[in-house]
Amino acid sequence: MSRSLRIMPTIVMALACGTLSAEAAKTWQQFITEGEQQYENGDLKAAEASFNEAMKEASKFTSDDVRLARTQNDLGVVLEKSGKYTEAEPLYKSALQIRQSKLGNNDLAVADTVNNLANLYKDQSKYKEAETLYMRALAIYSATPKGGANLAMAWNNLSVLHTKQGKATEAEADLKHGIECGEKFLPADNDHVIDMTAKLAEFYDKNGKTAEAKPYFKKYLRSVYKAMEITDKDPDAHAKAKKFAAALRMAGQQGDAELVEKALQYEAK
Repeated sequence: MSRSLRIMPTIVMALACGTLSAEAAKTWQQFITEGEQQYENGDLKAAEASFNEAMKEASKFTSDDVRLARTQNDLGVVLEKSGKYTEAEPLYKSALQIRQSKLGNNDLAVADTVNNLANLYKDQSKYKEAETLYMRALAIYSATPKGGANLAMAWNNLSVLHTKQGKATEAEADLKHGIECGEKFLPADNDHVIDMTAKLAEFYDKNGKTAEAKPYFKKYLRSVYKAMEITDKDPDAHAKAKKFAAALRMAGQQGDAELVEKALQYEAK
């Protein structure tokens, strides 16, 4: 997913407690944990309520406390996802200011908030601002040993922006970079890797570049087989995938069904 709800390391949490009582800190942590779980489960309304409660607890912290920044970042993600862009923007900006001040400009948490703010601007069609921020997030992730896992996500986000801008060549390059990073740092079934593989396959197919499209469709199909818990060595793999595509179509997931069917066509070539 392009929205980052990063869990801060325990050591940072402990050092940031200040004079706040242990009970109050525990209450804040409970609301944060609940909100992040609710967000992952797709319950935006419940997540927003939990993060608002966390904000009440965070208001007891100092104004530059990294836990306040985390709360603002997390609430901003949920608000943005809910289309509440005006409410999300000041939260992201405040979280970014705190994180830069307390953690330094090249911390992964800073990159996460920079990426989230870029997503917000992209959704608002503020493409120039979004592109600048995406490039900054990419630079931080690239320079940080532990940032490799986020590179695929960031390249994928940038590809979406360039596609919206009609910059096909740039979007193609973004997807290639993202897939390369994903294959290096992430498991093969990572959502960002699968998404980028499918998009690049479709890009080549729509532009009549069948030779370039084929390997990406084959990669995508392998991810489908893995999701179905079969392999391409299964003698009935093709038939099972066709049934899977039909089930997707029945469920109203036309785009996914067409993608699987296209991949099967390329496998047969």
